[in-house]
Amino acid sequence: MKVSRTGRIVAAALGLLIAGRAAPVAAEPAGGPPAAPAADPQAPTGDPVQWVRTLQLLQDRVAAGSRAAHESQPLLIARINADLLAAPPEIWGRRSNLRAAITFALSGGGPSVLRRLTAQDGLGEPEATLARGALAYVERREAEARRLLQDVDTTDLPPTLAGAIGLTQASLAVPDQPIRAIALLDRVRVLLPGTLTEEGALRREIFTLGQIGDLKTFEALAIQYLRRFPHSIYAGNFRQRLAYQLTQFDIGHDAERFATLNRILDELGPESRRDLYLVVAQTAIQAGQTAAALRGPSRCARPEARRRPGASSTGLPPRS
Repeated sequence: MKVSRTGRIVAAALGLLIAGRAAPVAAEPAGGPPAAPAADPQAPTGDPVQWVRTLQLLQDRVAAGSRAAHESQPLLIARINADLLAAPPEIWGRRSNLRAAITFALSGGGPSVLRRLTAQDGLGEPEATLARGALAYVERREAEARRLLQDVDTTDLPPTLAGAIGLTQASLAVPDQPIRAIALLDRVRVLLPGTLTEEGALRREIFTLGQIGDLKTFEALAIQYLRRFPHSIYAGNFRQRLAYQLTQFDIGHDAERFATLNRILDELGPESRRDLYLVVAQTAIQAGQTAAALRGPSRCARPEARRRPGASSTGLPPRS
């Protein structure tokens, strides 16, 4: 199999990863043009397992806030996809390569490799079912994906594949079985700590908890997200959705619920906290929740409240 193109981009991605580890990710990326990818060195040898692992390492840098990694991801995915399609048939005789292809498809790689693999006979189980289910999912055939994947036991799968399948199962379960989805996301988070997979599972679980009204666990996991992934490329979108979800808890008419909002937002820096209070207020106004809309700006207009002894986290004066 030709490996030169994938080998070069893998080596470049590895250079980016090494550079990323050498210096911490800044809270706010500096202005100016994005950092250039590493130089294109001589191609190392490799196989689908190594290529997909490199993609996941790059994606983990995205969870840490690397814009360079985020911008390099489409190129790496395209190169891996092309060489997987060019792979000789015998490479798929190894179960580990089949599993890497399934993980790749569920990690942004798209359906083309799985379309070719599922057209072949003799894939073996559970890989054949996993490949067909993953293909149905990425092609948005959700009913078929649910039929094929909902009862799959991921216990004996490698962690990366188990995480990818678990996220897929949870996504399929959320509309009708949110409690099951939460249990699946809990397992994914434990399997792959510190990865983009954990970051994604944590985001999804938080909003599924909002869907069922579990405010206590919602608060705990929202705080955990803001502590563990404050610089994630997806953190900005998370904060916008968080603001909307908080207004759905009717925080304006319940002091304890408003205290929950304050405890979550106290995890942010002053500017981010102020901005999110204002987003909550704007969202509340649009929803006709004037009490919540008034409390947010009142709180962010008094930043000293966090430091003053005896200050109340409810946005109301402390009780005498």
